Amino acid sequence: MELKEAKYMSMIILFASNLIMTLIAICLQRFLLQRHGNMLSFTQRTISCLTSGILLGTLLMLILPNSLELVAHQWHNTNFGYILIGLGFFLICIIQESVNLYETYLSNKNIKDGKEQLIESVAICNHDNRLTRLVTLVFALGVHYLFSGILIGGQAKDTMSLWVLVGAICFHMSLIAFSVTLRLLIDHQDYLQVFLSMCIWSFMGPLGVLLSLLISSDSAELQYINGILQCLSAGTFVYITFIDMLHGDLVKSKFNPFVNIILIFSGFLIVVLTSLQHRHSF
Repeated sequence: MELKEAKYMSMIILFASNLIMTLIAICLQRFLLQRHGNMLSFTQRTISCLTSGILLGTLLMLILPNSLELVAHQWHNTNFGYILIGLGFFLICIIQESVNLYETYLSNKNIKDGKEQLIESVAICNHDNRLTRLVTLVFALGVHYLFSGILIGGQAKDTMSLWVLVGAICFHMSLIAFSVTLRLLIDHQDYLQVFLSMCIWSFMGPLGVLLSLLISSDSAELQYINGILQCLSAGTFVYITFIDMLHGDLVKSKFNPFVNIILIFSGFLIVVLTSLQHRHSF
């Protein structure tokens, strides 16, 4: 098989691996919901902590180093990269606070219309807030997966190195797809909404491979856009990891706090080991 054909085949594998793990996670959640309600609650809390650790490892071991390395290569200075990461973080903060202000506005507007309408308004606001968190998470993961696809399409110079790289990225992304899907189902009972969101994310990897085939990986414009978007994505990841996920998992009272920490560390350790193995392969 020629290298170009192998890259086209890798697009199908990248999409299918994420989608399969998403479907497995949805089926597992539905099975536990119907058969073992108590086990579902325990599994969700465990997956929640593991997912926080996995995202922390992804941020520290992959996203931050890669984005800062790109910026340092283009501008010969990492300070601009830190600025972009900060902008990405504050951009998500502004979006989240805007949603909170909108919720407060709707609650105050409808408070005179009776208790029933107030409860309905609060339910709508909570739905909007969960939807915003879903879009934020898919955006951050999507940008990360997009540039993983560009990495496959641009840096693999022979078939062997291509399949090693595809295998490492598929394992890493499939793990994230499974854990993130279960995490999203804790807050979102709309299976179709979660599934479509994960489909969009799964499509970003193959899109990255396609872009690298259409545009030269040595293109200066592509490298500049790559660096800027990766740093903005890293800032988004900082918000999601530390404020949206880690904080909530550390203060939960369902588990002993030390158990939460051990589970989060286990998720972090999984990413550390896989990333080190990936670097050792090259």
